[in-house]
Amino acid sequence: MKRSISFLVAGALLMCALPALAQPDAKAVNGLPYPLVSPEDAAKLEQPDKPISLHLRDVAISAALDELQKQSGVELSTSTIEPEVLAKHLSLDIETSSFNEALDAISDEADVKAHLERKSASGPLNVVFDENNLPDLAPQSGTKSFSFRVPTLIATIVRSVELDKIQRRNLFMDVSLTLQCKADPLLPVVGAAQVHITRAEDDQGHSLRDQQPFQLTVQGLFRPIAVLTLNPQPDSHTVAHLDGVAVWVLATKKETYQVDDVLHTKSVEHDFVFQNQILHVNLTCAPQNDTDVQVTMEVRSDTKEKPAELDRMRFGLLSDAQVLSWLRLSDATGRQLSSSAVTKTKDDNTLTVKALFGLSTRFASPKNPQGQAAPAPAQTPALNEPLKLIMDVPTEFVQTEVPFSFSDLPLP
Repeated sequence: MKRSISFLVAGALLMCALPALAQPDAKAVNGLPYPLVSPEDAAKLEQPDKPISLHLRDVAISAALDELQKQSGVELSTSTIEPEVLAKHLSLDIETSSFNEALDAISDEADVKAHLERKSASGPLNVVFDENNLPDLAPQSGTKSFSFRVPTLIATIVRSVELDKIQRRNLFMDVSLTLQCKADPLLPVVGAAQVHITRAEDDQGHSLRDQQPFQLTVQGLFRPIAVLTLNPQPDSHTVAHLDGVAVWVLATKKETYQVDDVLHTKSVEHDFVFQNQILHVNLTCAPQNDTDVQVTMEVRSDTKEKPAELDRMRFGLLSDAQVLSWLRLSDATGRQLSSSAVTKTKDDNTLTVKALFGLSTRFASPKNPQGQAAPAPAQTPALNEPLKLIMDVPTEFVQTEVPFSFSDLPLP
């Protein structure tokens, strides 16, 4: 396969202009004191394109991804991919300036479906492969960098009879609609998107926003899932219109702080200038055993005028998950540790997060005589000291509003 895409110099020029987007705005929008930019301008915050030239002959997927990582500068993790998938061989010829184009070419040649997932604000992007390379038929909306899809609608129907002087039969239907909101993993997204529904209407013209119950919950930090609970009329057949907007916060600047040997450092204190505030971070590490280490991180705001800045949990800016996403912990061999257990406490202007970090275990899947996979006992590798900790803390932000629209979604 031969693909050739000219290098877009304009992309680099746009990246140079982005610091101007981070200038403070006098008026708060969406309750946030961050400048509001268009989705097109927000998309320019993706990592700049670099020339990528892959001329590979009969190499494993793992080797192809290593070469892509080397040329693009995008750090990748394949820890969730089965070894037999990574061992698949492919041949490829491509010259492009787009990381996503190169990744798609690798997955096409290997006959697998690949996508990226961001697990933290810092650290590598997870490469996820699906061997069943099937098209995504779920209804979709949004833009290339900010997409929305509705994978499921689940209905619960309740019938009741009122036994009074006049017997009356009632029929109620609750519908849970799942809306997946995805930003391109190459974007420096901070926290979960906040979803606002502006129009929800069935095919009978009934506004589903006025029905009870009407609930919307958002789950997930970097790939949020919004679950919308509707109560349509019994004679409704479709959700004729579902319109809304999602607000994303993106970092335009960050500060990196590194501790080379956390196990032999009793305490680390550092001040970050965080959107016109000072965040005081106190971090301690205590080894638990040969395979795990506990990290305690206390974040305190010393700005008394705006204590609410520390409490914007709906955007995840200083939730426990967001604080954890600042951290990268790796051993002497470069293996990255992942958090396995988290506890948090919150005071007026202090958030304390305790997390247990360890190396992920990999289960082998041998076949039993009946041909079914049987998981083998987990083998947890030991940590090799010293352990290096890197904190990547976003310090300046912009926000963007991305509209979405769906029509004629069939009710169950």
